[in-house]
This record gives sequence, C-alpha cells and structure tokens, in this order.
Amino acid sequence: MNGDTVSAVESAGFIQKTTITLASTPVSIASTDTTTIGYGGVKIYDFPDGFIRILGASLELTIAMDDTQSAYFTDATPEGDIAIGSTIANSAEALGSSDTSDDDIVGAVAWTAAAYAVATAVTGSFDTAPASLDGTSSAIDANLNVTVDATELTADDPTLEISGTVIIYWINESV
Repeated sequence: MNGDTVSAVESAGFIQKTTITLASTPVSIASTDTTTIGYGGVKIYDFPDGFIRILGASLELTIAMDDTQSAYFTDATPEGDIAIGSTIANSAEALGSSDTSDDDIVGAVAWTAAAYAVATAVTGSFDTAPASLDGTSSAIDANLNVTVDATELTADDPTLEISGTVIIYWINESV
C-alpha cells in the first residue's frame, strides 16, 4: 500500500469486503504539454495470490490540491477522471480507452475541482460485468488512477491529494 496515507480493513468470509481509507494520499500527475492528458496512479491495496473475482466496488473520494499547485493548471476548475484498476495508468490516454485494466475495478468517474480547492465529492461504482483477475502467478493490486484533461494542464507535473473510502467486494476463487 501507499505508506501512511492508506489503510485497509478486511471483513472475512466467503465474500471478502475490503474497506480502503485514503487520507490525503498523494498522486503525482505526469504531464508533458497542454495537448496530452495528464495521468498518474498509486497502489492502494494488494490482493492475495489467486484468481480474484471482483463482485462489486464503490468509491467516495475528494480530490484536493495545495494552493501552490494552481500554477500547474490553465484555469481555476481543473477536471478529469478517477478510477480503480488492476494496473496503474501509465500513458496519456483516457482511463479505460485501450488499456481497460486501469479501470477494471471501478470504472472512470468524472471530477471537477472548484477554484483549486477540494473537488466536489467523487462517487462511483462498479457497473459492468464482474471483473475476473488472474493473480495466480503474481498477486493483483488495486490502484487509484487519476487523469487530468489536457486543456487543464501546463507542462508541469502537479500533485493531487485524494481522501475518502474505496470498498471492494471480492472472492478468491483459488481457495
């Protein structure tokens, strides 16, 4: 997990419920210019080895940025998408566009900040067929992924702070 800013609580049984709490978890956004989507992600949970079936997931998060970050944005209401995926977003493309593993746990949810302050609450849920993730040779991670629209960024690399809760219901089909 991501140091002191992320904690997880397990509710054991046949169906696992994992509640992940984020407290100002930093996500650095890679940005090369004002025509390419900015992107970033951090690992927030390690599933155990096995064939993991995601039954459902939801998030209730806020996105904040320090006042000193305002120079990294082209206007006072930056916007983008946020998702939970089994891989970290690693390219300047919309979440789930060609690499669907960056939003296969919770699909991309739009966010908009107000005057460089805390974004309106971001909520989302898993709304497609349950994900089946093969972690038998290497354990699957849950990663928090964030994009910022290209027209919202300068060529600098801002850091966003994410707080709130992610809940994942899942089964390890290997046990």
